[in-house]
Amino acid sequence: MPNYLLGVNSLDDFRSFIYWDNYKELIQTEINELKKVKNDIQSFAFVGTGPLPLSPLLLKRELGAKMTCLDIDEQAHSLGRRIVQDLDKEGDSDYILNDGALHDYTEFDLVWIASLVPNKEEILERIFQTNPHATVAIRSVDGIHQLLYEPVDATKFSKVGCEEVGRTIADSFIINSTIYYTFK
Repeated sequence: MPNYLLGVNSLDDFRSFIYWDNYKELIQTEINELKKVKNDIQSFAFVGTGPLPLSPLLLKRELGAKMTCLDIDEQAHSLGRRIVQDLDKEGDSDYILNDGALHDYTEFDLVWIASLVPNKEEILERIFQTNPHATVAIRSVDGIHQLLYEPVDATKFSKVGCEEVGRTIADSFIINSTIYYTFK
């Protein structure tokens, strides 16, 4: 186990991480909105998981669903995969080094796309090609939070027939907003 993970045996051991409460609040807000859109999630993919996969791990815990993490960056993939392997006690999660625009989403009820993923349009097109019944959650930002992340430009999604079916709103504690889409 890497040195920075010494003493981390469960997801709750991240409580001392400075952004832990923000992540938990973000996930709970997202889950509350997701339940209005889609209630029964058996499996989900999280695109752009990064080296510290707190969001997908918290989602897995809250949804009780099979999780697949995707990242295109080799170092982020290597670090994140180790954390998932160490903390996923059920052992039913996958951590894949792949561009989200090339992945096959056939088996997923839900696909989550992280804020920092640059090629959201291509990924959305690929989801539509491989699973037009999936619900897609895309993290974005509003207002002053755009200084940290680039907001989602839904006008770029015109090639894919999708419609917004839900949205969370950021506040002073939660940086991200999340937009939910389904395909027409």
